Amino acid sequence: MAKDLYIKRTIAEQRTSGVVTSLLVTLKAYSKPVEGTKTYKNESGEEITETIPTYVDDDFLGEESFTYSVPTSDQTSLAKGTSHPHNHSNEIAYAEKYSTWVSSIKESTEYRQKVDKLITQYV
Repeated sequence: MAKDLYIKRTIAEQRTSGVVTSLLVTLKAYSKPVEGTKTYKNESGEEITETIPTYVDDDFLGEESFTYSVPTSDQTSLAKGTSHPHNHSNEIAYAEKYSTWVSSIKESTEYRQKVDKLITQYV
């Protein structure tokens, strides 16, 4: 019977003169997720709580990382807002860039190689 493997992806911005020029992508392999919650405020300031998969150190198997160079056309000085009220147009523009980064990362050869390596090692 094959073992289950859960991979959590994190992306950390690396900026040069305030501009996102590369992203540190870390893929952590876990044997199982546990149920957790995430609480945040929406645009109206209303508190929202969602159930999300969470991972604990006891179930950690290993990790792989690589640096993704952001193409010049996808670089930005915008940042995800952390205070209220948010600048909605900047939030949307940043979210579009982030979405492009994630899509490009997932399509990259290096991403596929790192995922395959984790699968080979732990499944």
